[in-house]
Amino acid sequence: MIVGNAMVEKATYMPVGFCVAYFEPCGTTSIQASFANYFRTWPKDIMQGMAPVIKRIFDAGVTELHAIADEEIEGAIDLVRWAGGEKTGDRSDAPPIGDVYRIDMNGKPMQRWMALAERGNG
Repeated sequence: MIVGNAMVEKATYMPVGFCVAYFEPCGTTSIQASFANYFRTWPKDIMQGMAPVIKRIFDAGVTELHAIADEEIEGAIDLVRWAGGEKTGDRSDAPPIGDVYRIDMNGKPMQRWMALAERGNG
């Protein structure tokens, strides 16, 4: 099963970002998100757009995420930390390159993020 959401430019409807979760048959949930430099321009809109995807992941029973804060993407580390990410001590040396973080889906930051979807803002 795959769930996701795309962000499009209002005037042209061209895609400028996305967040997708793939529920693999082995039980792993892989998440990919990319918003280029738009995260600095539209952080609130992106967070609201990702909220329904995060909620669907939680509703599917996923309680923990592991994220690589890609050092090539400005703001990736800040976003992972904002979501409650804690370093695991592991690191990816193949792209995406960066430290691996553990994110508790029951943690306060993730619960606040999912609340955006509950309010209908996502």
